[in-house]
Amino acid sequence: YELLGDAQKSVAYLEAYTKTIDEADQPLQRFQSELNVASLHQKLGVAAPGVAKGKKAEADKRKAGAAADAAQLREDAEKPANAEKREDLLAEAEKLEKDAAAACETLLAAAKEQAEAGEKELKICIDSLDPLAKKALELMKNPKVKGDEKRLQKAKDLYESTLYALSDCYGRRAYPEEKVPEYRAKQYENLEKYVAAYPQGRYAKNAYFKLGLYYCTVDAFDKGQQSL
Repeated sequence: YELLGDAQKSVAYLEAYTKTIDEADQPLQRFQSELNVASLHQKLGVAAPGVAKGKKAEADKRKAGAAADAAQLREDAEKPANAEKREDLLAEAEKLEKDAAAACETLLAAAKEQAEAGEKELKICIDSLDPLAKKALELMKNPKVKGDEKRLQKAKDLYESTLYALSDCYGRRAYPEEKVPEYRAKQYENLEKYVAAYPQGRYAKNAYFKLGLYYCTVDAFDKGQQSL
């Protein structure tokens, strides 16, 4: 279903599959499946703003095109040669603008809907990842995991992915605007946790870069230079 582009069914089936995994018997597999569900919500949240932006751009293009065409019609209407058609040309220009305004309104409503859907998906992802991050720490203490080097490394990898995904989701949230500073604080808080736990991790370069830029924006230049 994911390959077919039906994200909602993909999530539903993956959630159903996750529930079939006995957490007591297969803690790593259960965690991985829960992380996969969160990742699907993350993908939906990441994709939505791009769709919304495309619809806004389409609305702007439609509005600009209609304005240009209407202006040309009005200009033509004032030419002596078009005296008999003047009223028709003016009416056509007005209709063109009204039709474009209606189309733009529909496109902007769809863009807003996409943006809100993206925020919803990111919130679902965060609400899933927050407890998963805590769960990963407990997982590393699980006797079935701790006593097996391969399983313990897998648990560490899962924690790494969870921390970075959590910071990424917080970094992408944009609504409501008054909560954005809180989201960014959470983003950098999780990036700090990430680089502390995985200074040479898979996403360390990106994490240090983002932290470096952040520190520079808040005038913490020494910390910014150190991260960069």
